[in-house]
Amino acid sequence: MKQLFISFIFILPVMGFAADTNIYSNPAFGIKITKPASWYFMSGNDFLENVRDTKLDDEKLQQLLQKSSAPLIVLTKYAEPLDDLNPSLKIRILPLGEFTEDKPLDIGNDIVRHSKDLYSKVEVEPTETTVAGRKASYHKFTYDIVLADKRVFHACSEVWVVPIKGHQFFFMFISDTRADEKNGSRTEIKGILDSVKIDK
Repeated sequence: MKQLFISFIFILPVMGFAADTNIYSNPAFGIKITKPASWYFMSGNDFLENVRDTKLDDEKLQQLLQKSSAPLIVLTKYAEPLDDLNPSLKIRILPLGEFTEDKPLDIGNDIVRHSKDLYSKVEVEPTETTVAGRKASYHKFTYDIVLADKRVFHACSEVWVVPIKGHQFFFMFISDTRADEKNGSRTEIKGILDSVKIDK
Protein backbone atom coordinates (compact mmCIF):
# COMPACT_ATOMS: atom_id res chain seq x y z
CA MET A 1 0.00 0.00 0.00
CA LYS A 2 1.67 3.21 -1.15
CA GLN A 3 2.22 5.99 1.36
CA LEU A 4 0.40 4.01 4.02
CA PHE A 5 1.76 6.09 6.87
CA ILE A 6 0.90 9.42 5.27
CA SER A 7 -2.46 8.70 3.65
CA PHE A 8 -4.63 7.90 6.66
CA ILE A 9 -8.20 6.81 5.97
CA PHE A 10 -10.76 9.27 7.29
CA ILE A 11 -13.17 7.71 9.74
CA LEU A 12 -15.60 9.78 11.80
CA PRO A 13 -14.93 8.67 15.38
CA VAL A 14 -17.82 6.90 17.08
CA MET A 15 -17.16 7.75 20.70
CA GLY A 16 -18.51 5.89 23.67
CA PHE A 17 -17.56 5.94 27.32
CA ALA A 18 -18.54 3.39 29.93
CA ALA A 19 -20.03 4.36 33.29
CA ASP A 20 -16.42 4.35 34.49
CA THR A 21 -15.17 7.49 32.75
CA ASN A 22 -11.65 6.04 32.59
CA ILE A 23 -12.84 3.53 29.97
CA TYR A 24 -13.31 4.27 26.29
CA SER A 25 -15.34 1.70 24.38
CA ASN A 26 -16.17 1.62 20.68
CA PRO A 27 -18.56 -1.26 19.87
CA ALA A 28 -18.44 -0.52 16.13
CA PHE A 29 -14.78 -1.50 16.02
CA GLY A 30 -14.85 -3.81 19.03
CA ILE A 31 -12.21 -1.99 21.06
CA LYS A 32 -11.99 -0.95 24.70
CA ILE A 33 -9.14 0.83 26.49
CA THR A 34 -8.69 1.97 30.08
CA LYS A 35 -6.66 5.04 31.06
CA PRO A 36 -5.15 5.96 34.43
CA ALA A 37 -7.46 8.25 36.44
CA SER A 38 -4.99 11.15 36.09
CA TRP A 39 -4.89 10.95 32.26
CA TYR A 40 -7.26 12.60 29.78
CA PHE A 41 -9.29 11.47 26.79
CA MET A 42 -9.29 13.73 23.74
CA SER A 43 -11.50 13.24 20.70
CA GLY A 44 -9.70 12.69 17.42
CA ASN A 45 -11.04 15.93 15.98
CA ASP A 46 -9.97 17.99 19.01
CA PHE A 47 -6.51 16.41 18.80
CA LEU A 48 -6.27 17.25 15.10
CA GLU A 49 -7.23 20.87 15.73
CA ASN A 50 -4.56 21.07 18.42
CA VAL A 51 -1.72 19.69 16.27
CA ARG A 52 -2.74 21.82 13.28
CA ASP A 53 -2.44 24.90 15.48
CA THR A 54 1.17 23.91 16.27
CA LYS A 55 3.60 25.83 14.08
CA LEU A 56 6.64 23.79 13.03
CA ASP A 57 9.91 24.81 11.43
CA ASP A 58 9.80 21.68 9.21
CA GLU A 59 7.55 22.43 6.22
CA LYS A 60 7.25 18.77 5.19
CA LEU A 61 6.07 17.72 8.64
CA GLN A 62 3.74 20.75 8.84
CA GLN A 63 2.10 19.67 5.57
CA LEU A 64 1.76 16.13 6.88
CA LEU A 65 -0.09 17.41 9.94
CA GLN A 66 -2.43 19.44 7.74
CA LYS A 67 -3.30 16.34 5.69
CA SER A 68 -3.75 13.91 8.57
CA SER A 69 -7.18 12.59 9.42
CA ALA A 70 -8.52 12.30 12.94
CA PRO A 71 -7.54 9.31 15.08
CA LEU A 72 -10.31 7.31 16.73
CA ILE A 73 -9.34 8.46 20.23
CA VAL A 74 -6.32 10.00 21.95
CA LEU A 75 -5.15 9.58 25.54
CA THR A 76 -2.89 12.31 26.96
CA LYS A 77 -1.07 12.54 30.28
CA TYR A 78 -1.71 16.26 30.66
CA ALA A 79 -4.56 18.57 29.73
CA GLU A 80 -4.05 20.63 26.60
CA PRO A 81 -2.80 23.17 25.82
CA LEU A 82 0.62 22.17 27.19
CA ASP A 83 3.84 24.03 26.42
CA ASP A 84 5.78 20.77 26.10
CA LEU A 85 5.51 17.43 24.33
CA ASN A 86 2.47 15.77 25.91
CA PRO A 87 2.89 12.01 26.41
CA SER A 88 0.09 10.43 24.42
CA LEU A 89 -1.34 7.27 22.92
CA LYS A 90 -3.37 7.52 19.73
CA ILE A 91 -5.54 4.84 18.14
CA ARG A 92 -5.99 4.91 14.37
CA ILE A 93 -7.95 2.59 12.11
CA LEU A 94 -6.59 1.96 8.64
CA PRO A 95 -7.66 -0.20 5.68
CA LEU A 96 -5.84 -3.51 5.25
CA GLY A 97 -5.57 -2.93 1.50
CA GLU A 98 -3.09 -5.26 -0.20
CA PHE A 99 -1.80 -6.69 3.08
CA THR A 100 -2.90 -9.92 4.70
CA GLU A 101 -4.30 -10.04 8.20
CA ASP A 102 -1.81 -12.64 9.44
CA LYS A 103 1.33 -10.65 8.49
CA PRO A 104 1.49 -7.49 10.62
CA LEU A 105 5.26 -7.30 10.06
CA ASP A 106 4.63 -6.55 6.39
CA ILE A 107 2.53 -3.55 7.41
CA GLY A 108 5.11 -2.38 9.96
CA ASN A 109 7.92 -2.63 7.42
CA ASP A 110 5.88 -0.65 4.89
CA ILE A 111 5.23 2.10 7.44
CA VAL A 112 8.95 2.35 8.22
CA ARG A 113 9.94 2.28 4.55
CA HIS A 114 7.65 5.20 3.68
CA SER A 115 8.43 7.33 6.72
CA LYS A 116 12.20 7.00 7.21
CA ASP A 117 12.90 10.41 5.66
CA LEU A 118 10.69 12.09 8.29
CA TYR A 119 12.53 10.74 11.31
CA SER A 120 16.06 10.89 12.65
CA LYS A 121 16.54 7.25 13.58
CA VAL A 122 14.68 3.96 13.61
CA GLU A 123 15.60 2.66 17.06
CA VAL A 124 13.80 -0.67 16.71
CA GLU A 125 12.94 -2.19 13.33
CA PRO A 126 9.52 -3.89 13.07
CA THR A 127 9.42 -6.97 15.27
CA GLU A 128 6.72 -9.47 16.13
CA THR A 129 4.74 -8.94 19.33
CA THR A 130 1.18 -9.26 20.63
CA VAL A 131 -1.46 -6.70 21.60
CA ALA A 132 -4.64 -7.82 23.36
CA GLY A 133 -3.56 -11.41 22.68
CA ARG A 134 -3.38 -10.80 18.92
CA LYS A 135 -0.50 -11.03 16.50
CA ALA A 136 1.04 -7.59 16.00
CA SER A 137 4.17 -5.73 14.98
CA TYR A 138 6.11 -3.11 16.92
CA HIS A 139 8.69 -0.52 15.95
CA LYS A 140 10.23 2.57 17.53
CA PHE A 141 11.84 5.72 16.16
CA THR A 142 13.18 9.06 17.40
CA TYR A 143 13.06 12.47 15.78
CA ASP A 144 13.25 16.19 16.54
CA ILE A 145 10.20 18.43 16.59
CA VAL A 146 11.42 21.93 15.75
CA LEU A 147 8.86 24.65 16.43
CA ALA A 148 8.65 27.87 14.45
CA ASP A 149 10.19 29.71 17.44
CA LYS A 150 13.20 27.32 17.10
CA ARG A 151 12.57 25.36 20.28
CA VAL A 152 13.43 21.68 19.80
CA PHE A 153 11.79 18.65 21.41
CA HIS A 154 13.60 15.34 20.96
CA ALA A 155 10.71 12.90 20.62
CA CYS A 156 10.23 9.15 20.61
CA SER A 157 7.37 7.33 18.91
CA GLU A 158 6.41 3.70 19.30
CA VAL A 159 4.01 2.03 16.87
CA TRP A 160 2.00 -1.15 17.25
CA VAL A 161 0.10 -2.58 14.25
CA VAL A 162 -2.74 -5.01 14.94
CA PRO A 163 -4.65 -6.52 11.97
CA ILE A 164 -8.15 -7.79 12.76
CA LYS A 165 -8.97 -11.24 11.40
CA GLY A 166 -12.03 -11.40 9.18
CA HIS A 167 -12.12 -7.62 8.72
CA GLN A 168 -10.45 -5.34 6.20
CA PHE A 169 -8.83 -3.01 8.69
CA PHE A 170 -6.12 -2.85 11.31
CA PHE A 171 -5.53 -0.84 14.45
CA MET A 172 -2.44 1.32 14.71
CA PHE A 173 -1.47 2.43 18.21
CA ILE A 174 1.03 5.32 18.28
CA SER A 175 2.68 6.59 21.44
CA ASP A 176 4.58 9.86 21.58
CA THR A 177 6.87 10.86 24.45
CA ARG A 178 9.93 12.95 25.08
CA ALA A 179 12.95 10.80 24.31
CA ASP A 180 14.34 11.64 27.75
CA GLU A 181 11.03 10.69 29.40
CA LYS A 182 11.26 13.73 31.69
CA ASN A 183 7.50 14.30 31.79
CA GLY A 184 6.15 10.79 31.20
CA SER A 185 7.49 7.27 30.76
CA ARG A 186 7.04 4.80 27.95
CA THR A 187 6.50 2.10 30.57
CA GLU A 188 3.41 3.99 31.70
CA ILE A 189 2.06 4.05 28.16
CA LYS A 190 2.81 0.35 27.70
CA GLY A 191 0.70 -0.28 30.81
CA ILE A 192 -2.21 1.52 29.15
CA LEU A 193 -1.73 -0.49 25.96
CA ASP A 194 -1.89 -3.67 28.04
CA SER A 195 -5.44 -2.66 29.07
CA VAL A 196 -6.69 -2.88 25.46
CA LYS A 197 -9.40 -5.43 24.72
CA ILE A 198 -10.43 -6.19 21.14
CA ASP A 199 -13.68 -8.04 20.52
CA LYS A 200 -13.73 -8.62 16.75
